[in-house]
Amino acid sequence: MQIPGLSRYVVCICAAATMLAGCGGSQLPIGAAGAMPRTSAIVKYAGGRSWMLPEATSENLLYIANDNGTVTVYSYPQGKMVGILLGFDVPEGECVDSAGDVFITVFDLQQIIEYAHAGTKPIATLKDSGHYPWSCSVDPTTGNLAVSDDNGTIAVYAKAKGTPKELSTNIMSLWCAYDNKGNLFANGNNDTGVPALTEFQKGGSGFEPVNLYPDGDGYGGVQWDGKYLAIGDGGMDVYRFAIADGKGTEKAELTLIGSTTTVFWIQGSTIAALNDHANIGIWKYPAGGYPTKIVYRDVVYPNGVTISAAKQLRTAKHFKLDKA
Repeated sequence: MQIPGLSRYVVCICAAATMLAGCGGSQLPIGAAGAMPRTSAIVKYAGGRSWMLPEATSENLLYIANDNGTVTVYSYPQGKMVGILLGFDVPEGECVDSAGDVFITVFDLQQIIEYAHAGTKPIATLKDSGHYPWSCSVDPTTGNLAVSDDNGTIAVYAKAKGTPKELSTNIMSLWCAYDNKGNLFANGNNDTGVPALTEFQKGGSGFEPVNLYPDGDGYGGVQWDGKYLAIGDGGMDVYRFAIADGKGTEKAELTLIGSTTTVFWIQGSTIAALNDHANIGIWKYPAGGYPTKIVYRDVVYPNGVTISAAKQLRTAKHFKLDKA
């Protein structure tokens, strides 16, 4: 299922999910008790150069990869725009390592570009030659970087450097994620178009299917939330699964009202996700419900989000997961 211009394909998925969510009555009623603070963020391109406000260095930052070739940066969870990174050709997925460095997959250029927290210039560029990189994840046990592409291959860069080792997932794997033990998961569709999850256990020899119980729904983002594997269904729901012996047992389900869970990032007790107006919403996690804030942006679809914590908060382990 290798599709030229796959970025546009997922934009269409997001758009379709957006219309469905809107038809489902997901928008907040006027004057509703859950009405959220609003933040205005009109993108200014500052003469065509990347920029970052000085204050960004000491703040938690939300990075949003946009289909118009920009990465916009906001304080988190305040939602104030503090910077813009330019010069991408279809930035897609994003992820972050324990040092707060941000990795951005660039679909058309077949590259992964690394930025320091609040940095405006790349500190490294990795090549994914012959593939179109999609999502990414960093192994917390080794620092290895996994990058999914458009044809079921995961490229693993040892210590996020050099030439990758290519692993076949046996599915159309658009999203990937490590858990806290270094096990690698890939989420996408199998050859019949049915949502599928596979796992490469640390020390294993290849990807193996994971059967999700009870329903196995899911064609969206995937991330380890600190306790369970969180899988988006591409609509408004995120499922939390305990994974063991090739089986995923659903422990909780949360609904992010007005969201599209093909694009999300969990940070402790909050989750940032695409909402149904091509902006980014912030919800309580794992409570869900209505968003507590909407980060307004240009009317272009986000392809990926990640959150980089400021150094002092990374050191203090500021972000903690709420109990299910």
